[in-house]
Amino acid sequence: MSFTLEMIVIGGLTGILSGLLGVGGGFIMIPLLNAAGLLMREAVGLSLLYVVFTATSATLRHFKIGTVDPMLALILLGGATPMAVVGSHYATVLPNNVLEIAFALLAIGATATYLGRGRGKDGAPAKSFSRPDAIPRYRHILLRRRRVKNEELFFTVNIFSGLLLGGCLGVVAGLLGIGGGWLLVPMLVLVMRIPIRIAVGTSLLAILGPAVAGAATHWKFGNFDLKISIPLILAGIIGAQIGAILVARIPSIWLERLLVFLLIVASIYMLGQGLKFL
Repeated sequence: MSFTLEMIVIGGLTGILSGLLGVGGGFIMIPLLNAAGLLMREAVGLSLLYVVFTATSATLRHFKIGTVDPMLALILLGGATPMAVVGSHYATVLPNNVLEIAFALLAIGATATYLGRGRGKDGAPAKSFSRPDAIPRYRHILLRRRRVKNEELFFTVNIFSGLLLGGCLGVVAGLLGIGGGWLLVPMLVLVMRIPIRIAVGTSLLAILGPAVAGAATHWKFGNFDLKISIPLILAGIIGAQIGAILVARIPSIWLERLLVFLLIVASIYMLGQGLKFL
């Protein structure tokens, strides 16, 4: 398989999973680019640039579906964007195998958190609300309501938790080139109790800020080749649209199971790479 065809396949597959799971695609793309022979910092820079375009494509589709909460995304962006520059700096300084091991450990941590928390039968957050008057009111907690197809969703947004998660998202995005959505979606569902469909759509909008900041910093350091990015991005944009269409048609529990499965596979591979087992 030619290198260009490899980039098209990697970009398309990652784009579909990006639109479907709201993960930006980086945690899927990084291992695939690594397997294609790119160094970790090269894969990081390409992944962030890719995320800028594919996340934008998928976000537009999610807006039409109704699975994006702009207020939640704005809070997350407020914490994430400035911290992405910090993460990008350390991505250039740290050794390649250290970045690979850090990637694997974060994926393992996200998987363990997901598997260790109780879930409802339908994949809904552990604590949800069927009507607005059942939601507690505090100044730092916002009442939110979204309609997805014929389903009315009520949930809360804790401003402080959102800013903190956003800061973590920014560091992870710049350091590991993974957008942070793969970590953000589980945290939004498990920590902030956001319905998974809203978490998926909103995370795609939230990762745009750190992805732009991180990609610009990596480009400044010469960590990726723009020519390689073209087939990746074009295939990814198409794939992201397909994934975003599918998200409203697949049960929430299966979205979560797919996310956990991919986290396990990616963490095992990258840990093996970092420890030189593979």
